[in-house]
Amino acid sequence: MAAVSVAWWAVAAASLRFRADGTFTVLQVADMHIANGPASACVDLSDAHRAHPCSDVNTTALLRRALRAVDADLVVFTGDNIFVDECTDVLTSLKRAFLPAIEAGVPWVATLGNHDEAAPAERRAALMRHVASLPGFAAALGPPSMHNGAGTFALHVGAQRSAAEPSGLTLFVLDSGGPVNGSFDCLHADQLRWLEDEAAAARERQRGQPPAAALAFFHIPLPQYAELLRARVPISGRNGQRVSCSVTDAGAFAAVERARDVKAVFVGHDHVSDFCGLWRGVQLCYAGGVGYHAYGEAGWPRRLRVIRARAHGRRVVSWKELDALPDGQFAREGLAPVDCELLWAAPGELGREADDCAGIPRARRHPPIERVLTFGPRRLPARHVASAGDIAEPSQASATALGHRH
Repeated sequence: MAAVSVAWWAVAAASLRFRADGTFTVLQVADMHIANGPASACVDLSDAHRAHPCSDVNTTALLRRALRAVDADLVVFTGDNIFVDECTDVLTSLKRAFLPAIEAGVPWVATLGNHDEAAPAERRAALMRHVASLPGFAAALGPPSMHNGAGTFALHVGAQRSAAEPSGLTLFVLDSGGPVNGSFDCLHADQLRWLEDEAAAARERQRGQPPAAALAFFHIPLPQYAELLRARVPISGRNGQRVSCSVTDAGAFAAVERARDVKAVFVGHDHVSDFCGLWRGVQLCYAGGVGYHAYGEAGWPRRLRVIRARAHGRRVVSWKELDALPDGQFAREGLAPVDCELLWAAPGELGREADDCAGIPRARRHPPIERVLTFGPRRLPARHVASAGDIAEPSQASATALGHRH
């Protein structure tokens, strides 16, 4: 898997364009936890699911079906793409994780979660550099001097070859780090300064044009997700577990507010939550977990989130694609779209939800589930944890590429 030149990635990022109808569709994929393919069994299945073989292969198949059903313009993998503790060969697992997007020819980007690589920063950066070398990765990596800079970058959708023509939609992808001292890392001050600077640059490009949205994607939720729930703000979807955020509030949400144009934040990490809720003018959204080798809840389908910008970024709608509804009913490709809603609209763009959500059940916002309003370390369901003897050493190629020391 040879690395591809930086020049190629610059062209790929610049080629992200709205379609002729003014839409741009993002498929968010969270928490695949890919390990060893057929050897990595599913967990937390319903009785009906347990009657059939199930492994990482089911996660890969679900992603392939979603790519066919959604016809996305970009896939954003928001971390825990692999489950590094169980991978017999890290690079093989990474290729397996992203292969559906590569095979489909859909541009994609990825950042890392707490289960992709929990080692020192230099190994995390090496892992991210390898991810960016795979075909179809559509961004230039962030500044190496920035904390978790390799997994922090911006994409400008609608940017033309001429720099004088404005971008209509900006996507910020940030690496929120891994486990730290029994808790989780957070977005750091230099990443937040970068976010504000990039947002200001996007506003300057957009000067004189109608307002358009910016969206942010990362893995670990902000503490404000828990604040939203404790305040009993109405949500769409489900808060199925405690918010597992950092115990440190480094000011990320304040930076999002200062960035002004960030209208929605999309995270993963908490697999059985998939809600959106409006907090101080910003939509805070979960994707819900897609991985069958990752913890979930029996009878609650694995899922992915779709975000569609319309009117060249002046409206943003979102919904989820479920692997199956509880009653076994499907739409197309064995998937069921649910909870379509308008997340943001510029002045003059309201009142078009009937077109935006045509054929998809509309979301209804409701009070959160009270028994899981707090935040803190989640209690994982019981599962087999491999011993040291169960896990083979990485191949020499993996060790060299990722900086492993034997």
